[in-house]
Amino acid sequence: MWAPEHRERLVLADRVHNIDAPIELLFYALTDARAWWMGLQPGEIEPRVLDAIKFDRIVWSSFWPSSPDDTIEFDLSRCTAVRFRWYTDSPPDERGIGITRQRLNRKFGGNLRAVASEWYWSSRRFRA
Repeated sequence: MWAPEHRERLVLADRVHNIDAPIELLFYALTDARAWWMGLQPGEIEPRVLDAIKFDRIVWSSFWPSSPDDTIEFDLSRCTAVRFRWYTDSPPDERGIGITRQRLNRKFGGNLRAVASEWYWSSRRFRA
């Protein structure tokens, strides 16, 4: 199991997004299907899954080569809430923090939500 080093790490983002989708779909999207929906920005790399507890918790490596020790940690709940936290021990300046929070919220509140929307509309085609 992955464990962070014992350094003071700051939480620079902590947000919950409610996404109406099966928890299995969200887990799959955050582990195996990351590249499909995340929409990397210039200067970002696809994070690796460092740890995953099925349908419960996921830890990603950093998006940013300039901050390789940063992590993004997700907690999933059966009520389809996805909580993410951005941890770092080398924070950018205030402007950089704001830009990064906005990018992360766009990825998890918009792009990940689009995965749920795609699933919903795809599954409705087969119900009629």
